[in-house]
Amino acid sequence: MEKQLKFFPAINQKTLQKAKSISLSFVFLVFLLIIMISFIIATLNFGNKIQTLKNNVSVLNSRISDYNTKIQTVNTEIEFYKQALIVMEED
Repeated sequence: MEKQLKFFPAINQKTLQKAKSISLSFVFLVFLLIIMISFIIATLNFGNKIQTLKNNVSVLNSRISDYNTKIQTVNTEIEFYKQALIVMEED
């Protein structure tokens, strides 16, 4: 920096400190912006994964409901055949 001051004598130490401060602020703001964008992207990805899981759970619940219906149908048929056997044994 001292060499720069020799080439540009109009630049004093106060101006140089302001330039350093502005550049550090700019770097810090860019860093915060990158972190914010990364957080938003991560949140959106997480939201998509949660939506996918909800859809999968919904499909599984639907399949479980179908299986329960089939089980009830089989139980009804078994009960019908039991009653038919009991009637046949009585005769």
